[in-house]
Amino acid sequence: MQTPRWGALRPRLLALVLLAAVVAGCAYYNTFYLAKRYYREGQKAEEKSLSDAIAPEAGGKYDAVIRQCNKILVDKP
Repeated sequence: MQTPRWGALRPRLLALVLLAAVVAGCAYYNTFYLAKRYYREGQKAEEKSLSDAIAPEAGGKYDAVIRQCNKILVDKP
């Protein structure tokens, strides 16, 4: 039984490292994208509200923004 040569393992190792980098980057940008989207939705809900108080729907969206931003700050300081 022959052991695999280092040259044969290089492309697989490189592919694994690149895949890990892409997944980590996508998670960051997806979290940031969701935070921006929730913020826009919260603003729209506030504009639709007839009272001066923050609409409950807008408050929920702003809470989601805070959760998403917290994830970014904790995972990628």
